[in-house]
Amino acid sequence: SVGMAEFMAVVARAGGLIAEKQRELQEGLTTRAEVLRLAAHEANISAMTACAMGNYHCDVFYCKQNYCDNPLYTRFSNLSWAA
Repeated sequence: SVGMAEFMAVVARAGGLIAEKQRELQEGLTTRAEVLRLAAHEANISAMTACAMGNYHCDVFYCKQNYCDNPLYTRFSNLSWAA
């Protein structure tokens, strides 16, 4: 399971990568596009970590993606808080 230690390891890794890229950017060894690509990659890792930890918004989004438009489950739409 994914816990706080794993999350903090990702944060530390991201901090190290960002510091390295900032140094390279200042020295002209990398571009802003590369830094943005790195930031997007780390954001995806954070999002996956959040879902693995069972954050509420991930559960809701998963449910909407997989059940709301599925004809097998539309009979339960009256139970939705958005109805």
